[in-house]
Amino acid sequence: MENQRVYSKSQTSMDRSAILNNLEKIGSWKITIHSSLQGVWKILNDSSNMAIWGRSFVKHTTAGKEYLGAVRNCELQMGNKIGKVKEETIIYKPTSEIFWKMKEDNLGMKNIMNEFVFGFTTKSIDCQITEVQFEQYYRPSNIFKRLLVKLMMKPKMGKTNKVLLQDLKRLIEKGQVV
Repeated sequence: MENQRVYSKSQTSMDRSAILNNLEKIGSWKITIHSSLQGVWKILNDSSNMAIWGRSFVKHTTAGKEYLGAVRNCELQMGNKIGKVKEETIIYKPTSEIFWKMKEDNLGMKNIMNEFVFGFTTKSIDCQITEVQFEQYYRPSNIFKRLLVKLMMKPKMGKTNKVLLQDLKRLIEKGQVV
């Protein structure tokens, strides 16, 4: 049974290095958004927005405002397969970084990865330009699954993540996703 952490809503984060240093990085993708840091965080800080900017694969989410320990349930579409995941906010530093850990899924991800962590870091370039980086980390369940992630899943995830970042940029800059 997995350890259950208890957080207060005022607590902002666990130690990033303690969480991510024991995982393998799948990749990171960056984009520059013409918006203030606060404008970017207005969208990232509310998971109910995910079904708008992540619409290429997020069909529904139960979450709202983010905080450390917040749990959300999402309905995802991965190709022709529709499934559900349960995720928990494990790193939360408003206007700086937010990361989630997949707790449960019925898409088979947990069969491949013992842990899957993903999230955003943001950095203000100037008062109206923000750099957004999306990162993914995992712990493979075995050596064969590591190869599967590196050879097959990483390229697919990279394409999906680029679309996600472009949709996030469109939503923030233009108020729409096409």
